Amino acid sequence: MRNPKPHLKQLLPLGAVMLLTACGGDNFYKQFTATPALWRNADAPSESPQYDSYARQYLNDTDGSTWAASTSTDGFGSLRKLDNAGNELWQRDLPGWPYLIARTGTGAVVVDYNPSAIAVTLSAIDSDGNTDWQVTPIPTGYNVRSLHTSAGDEVLVSAIRVSGGDTNQLRAVRLGADGALLWSTPFDIPNNGLDFAHLVATSGGQSLLILQSGSNLTTRVLNANGQPGPEKLINADTRSWIEQVQPHGDGFAVETSDALYLLKADGALAWRYRPEGNADGFDCSMPDATLMACARGLPGMQVVVDWLKQDGTIDHSKTFAAMDRVNDFIGDGQGRWVLVENREPDTVDATLELAAGIDIKRYATRRLHVLDDAGTKTQVVNLLSGRAMPSFSLYGGPITGMTITGDHERYQSAFLHGDQLIVAGTLVDLDNLPPAQQPTKRSAFVTGFALE
Repeated sequence: MRNPKPHLKQLLPLGAVMLLTACGGDNFYKQFTATPALWRNADAPSESPQYDSYARQYLNDTDGSTWAASTSTDGFGSLRKLDNAGNELWQRDLPGWPYLIARTGTGAVVVDYNPSAIAVTLSAIDSDGNTDWQVTPIPTGYNVRSLHTSAGDEVLVSAIRVSGGDTNQLRAVRLGADGALLWSTPFDIPNNGLDFAHLVATSGGQSLLILQSGSNLTTRVLNANGQPGPEKLINADTRSWIEQVQPHGDGFAVETSDALYLLKADGALAWRYRPEGNADGFDCSMPDATLMACARGLPGMQVVVDWLKQDGTIDHSKTFAAMDRVNDFIGDGQGRWVLVENREPDTVDATLELAAGIDIKRYATRRLHVLDDAGTKTQVVNLLSGRAMPSFSLYGGPITGMTITGDHERYQSAFLHGDQLIVAGTLVDLDNLPPAQQPTKRSAFVTGFALE
């Protein structure tokens, strides 16, 4: 085991002004002021570029604590737990890079991948950071696509091995609450270059496999022994991918990159919500068995939020002007929603991007808009954003270079709990961009903001 990482804990209002500077004529970035925070906890990187962490997965627990899984450039992973005031309760190393995390009745299950051993490991961690069990049930060469748990803390995993030929292999795996292998079922699927799979638990020990392969979205029930039943075709007219699957009522809500599906427990389609047109960002939130809403971006810097009835039809909508691409959308089931906006510059000068050697839009400001059930905006939270400073030749001539400075928060996820909005992601030190314009100093962060 490596030595514990140093951690940086800051309890202070964060109110630094983040500017994006005018660059030749009318080309400029919007200016926002970072919102003061209640607390902030960052996994501090060292001075060495080999010691660097960035966000992987976050999980908000029922008591308001946060499980934070991050990846380090030394090839290992780290799992931390913070209380709802940002204090670190414990930290432990993981054998590889954490990919997925899911809650259990006693703690959480983490999937991580060790690139050196080419092995996938599942670890059950209790609420105090102790390992209950650790297994490697996935053969080498597979990429894990999903991780879900049942009401009885059984663990369900789907993984795909890309062959390079006409077919790939999908493997569905179910483990007992003690980590023992219950069954492992392989499937051959077409190599469509766009394969996503989720395995979830249904009643009577059965499982439901939800697969997006190419343009086809299909489902298949597996019995208690992992034997598959007939395949059901849900949709065959989209090249989308599965974003998330979660229980909803007696079935499952499936969000893809362009639609929301409600499936029955047997995998049959109950209804589909798919808005017209190409959305500039699309995300849905299903915080409980009755509430559902989806947000999508439209041309002309508009965002529409649709609140849905239980039959998938629209109950009411709200359109927001002067709002950029939808990055995320969450709800807490208590009448509060958060719309995460990927606020990009009004215009991006191609000469500026060429001089900078990077995609400037990568450092767009993230704005979080807190809404009520009617769509009324109650609060706006701005994350930290770096400062872009172009260099000009004499007398305001052509752009000759670019300096990017300050700290920039790349958004990963957010949670609503009690009187706080908890935001997590990767803090990038833009003062230390190497010539290749990739940051060498990054740290996973969790920040708590007061809700108004």
